Amino acid sequence: MKKITISIILISLLVASCNSRTKMDLLDKKLPVDKNNNLVINELQKKIYYIYYDLGIPFEININGIKVEKGKGHEIISNYIIINPFLIKEDNSITLSINHKNISPELIDQIKIELYVGDIVHKEDVELIKTINFSEDITQKIANKMSTTFNFDPDIYYESNYLNDAMDLSNDNLRENLLIEVLDFYNEIHDIIDSGDYKEYLKKYEKSNAREMNSMYYDTNEKENYLNKLSSRVVSSKGFMQPLDKYHLSINQNNKIISLEHEKYASPLYSIDSLDKIKTYGMMLYKSSDGKLKIY
Repeated sequence: MKKITISIILISLLVASCNSRTKMDLLDKKLPVDKNNNLVINELQKKIYYIYYDLGIPFEININGIKVEKGKGHEIISNYIIINPFLIKEDNSITLSINHKNISPELIDQIKIELYVGDIVHKEDVELIKTINFSEDITQKIANKMSTTFNFDPDIYYESNYLNDAMDLSNDNLRENLLIEVLDFYNEIHDIIDSGDYKEYLKKYEKSNAREMNSMYYDTNEKENYLNKLSSRVVSSKGFMQPLDKYHLSINQNNKIISLEHEKYASPLYSIDSLDKIKTYGMMLYKSSDGKLKIY
């Protein structure tokens, strides 16, 4: 066991049912269910998965083709990130990509990220599952970029099929006017935050917030606290949102998640208040089968 002090970063701030198994799955695995065949699990079964990294080179971490973290290499970044909101029931992929230009082979062998698991009771006691590095097979090597991928099946007991309705944007025809559509959506959220309208903000992010809270096994009080913090954050950014600029459109590896990335900040949605305090608001989008953009 490794003991850590975790600074939790939920991606939505860079900002139902807990049953992802079918009835047959539950019976086959002899997991405890109530009289309505709803899964009953104890606190120790509620696993939290973390990735730890300590990198000072340009890198990118993807979970199931969704970009969850990146570094430009200007400084060494160390952090634990919680990946539960991006996991699915089985066959998950964690991909580490780096720009290996001007990096010696000896140093490349030392580059790694680590996958840990804990539970919601003993949050600081985590167990190493896998060290993901380049000493094993390299999944892909193109020009100055190389990637390595680890696949695993987590123990999760919450709904995880949020992208079943998402369109695959690998077809160039589906990308026409995409930047205009995404920018319009970002402008709408920008104006909502700038007006301090936290109720409308929570309404827009309702499904996204539910995905994050359920994946973290939050109880009623924890959910209320989480939403109150989001509300207070939006109110504090009233009148301080900065213009949308210096962005580019990013389509994730899974060809479903899309977002705008800022050349300096974590998101082009950010405020700078009178004390020069910066708050960023992350947003991942996907296009549903009806052609509408939705917040992931």
